[in-house]
Amino acid sequence: MMAEVLADNGRKNPISFTTISTPYNSWKQDIQQAAAAGANGVGVWMKKWQGVPADQASESIAEAGLHVTSVLPEVFSLTARAGSAFSGPSAPSERANEIVKAIPYARDLGAQYLLVALGTHPHGEDSAPLRQLSAGLLDNICAVAADYGVHVGVELMAKRRGSFTPTLDSMVSFLDSLKHENIGIVVDTYHSFDDVTFEASVKRHVHRIVAAQVCDVPDLHAGPYDRVLPGGGLSVAPQFVHQLLDAGYRGWLELELLSDDGILSSPVPNSLWASMSHESMLAQGVAGLRSIVDAYR
Repeated sequence: MMAEVLADNGRKNPISFTTISTPYNSWKQDIQQAAAAGANGVGVWMKKWQGVPADQASESIAEAGLHVTSVLPEVFSLTARAGSAFSGPSAPSERANEIVKAIPYARDLGAQYLLVALGTHPHGEDSAPLRQLSAGLLDNICAVAADYGVHVGVELMAKRRGSFTPTLDSMVSFLDSLKHENIGIVVDTYHSFDDVTFEASVKRHVHRIVAAQVCDVPDLHAGPYDRVLPGGGLSVAPQFVHQLLDAGYRGWLELELLSDDGILSSPVPNSLWASMSHESMLAQGVAGLRSIVDAYR
């Protein structure tokens, strides 16, 4: 499938967007606007697409000439985080069960991967109990996913977000301990833009990356739901994308534009969701990301 998408896209990285970026859109609007913006795919947020039969969703997506890059379960992190806008059961085992429930849907949509985030510590500390808990839960998720032919993408998160695997090297080491073949890593501009080890480590581990989520970071950062269009703010997205391309990455680039207007938590300054339509945001985001890829030499 990836080879076909690359061929259709002139051998350049295909572009998608996570539909968590468009909270006021319906699932049908997401498909229409993605196609109109020139995207190649969509990442399905289960909370929005809940109740939509997989065959109906697949037909609509295919008719628009799109692919499904990711499925984001309504509960996608193994532990609950204080202050997170994404609620769910507090018990990690129950949260893992919710993730497992999304696996058949990911299979039926032909998604490239199912997104999972590891357990986190409020201060980003690496504790043996948290590591063991995450390993046990993720091991079971991967085993079930393998039975369905589904690939699991584990998001590489920053230490400031409580991650005990904040670098590619540390994430690869952790995942290697599980010994599953259907598991890879999802990197993200927001989480890795200030990681001084990223450029060197991505050259070592590029084959482990299943997707790259892209946004930019505002000059004055107001938190995890404050992200701007690629090329805006600190303009770290071009360097992030070009480091991936330098390493030989030719997979999906997924726009993730969380820009809270108050629907998730506290509104951020100059919220994209408040200042423009989702349709305009997607059109500008896809065009900006495409220009970053086109500028690569």
